[in-house]
Amino acid sequence: MTTLTPQQTRQLEGTARQLRVDSLRMISRCGAGHAGGALSAAEILSVLYFHTLRIDPARPAWQPVHTYRLFPG
Repeated sequence: MTTLTPQQTRQLEGTARQLRVDSLRMISRCGAGHAGGALSAAEILSVLYFHTLRIDPARPAWQPVHTYRLFPG
């Protein structure tokens, strides 16, 4: 497991904050939705997607690609 530097931590905190803002805007625009899950998962999703998982959005068929599935429960 790698340790995050203070700069990486600040960057990921900002990403999580932006994810929350974007989630609330999308829920507001559609007039329905449950914000709780999106707001509470922002940190873990920002760390997984932008730091831990090996994902390249520009090359979706790239191998090895990690997958992440979130199930409510």
